[in-house]
Amino acid sequence: MKKAIFIITLIFILLGSYVDVKAGEPKDSPYFIKVNKTNHVMSIYSKGDNGEYIVLVGEYKVATGRTPGLTPIGTFTLGSKEAWHDWGGTTSPYTTSYAKGLYIHGPLYNARNFNNVIQSSVSEIGFNKTSGCLRTSVEAAKFVFDNCPQGTKVEINN
Repeated sequence: MKKAIFIITLIFILLGSYVDVKAGEPKDSPYFIKVNKTNHVMSIYSKGDNGEYIVLVGEYKVATGRTPGLTPIGTFTLGSKEAWHDWGGTTSPYTTSYAKGLYIHGPLYNARNFNNVIQSSVSEIGFNKTSGCLRTSVEAAKFVFDNCPQGTKVEINN
């Protein structure tokens, strides 16, 4: 019995060193992403002196799902990243997954070349035009891709 208690305590201590039990977030996550679907705005926060995500680093317009349910509401975790993601005929730069099959990414391109942007995909940012992804500017997608590690929390609400 003492051995089981010791092992459980050891596991708790080890896990506690990697996860902030209070917030449920990795301690080394420098940013928190909040998306307001009504206003089509993605806000990125860093930690303030108190350790809370209160310092606004940037706000970016996003396109969300064509219908309300396509971009889900809830708290998600950033996952895999790809410099370019192919959609079957088009491609997007700086893709970062936030849910199964859903990404934060830049505009659509005809080829993996920044000279081949599909202009309508840029003008649709700020509207309900995607299949559930958060399409944003190249600048915003690159910021997330470069600076927000896997495990960063994304909160999406109305």
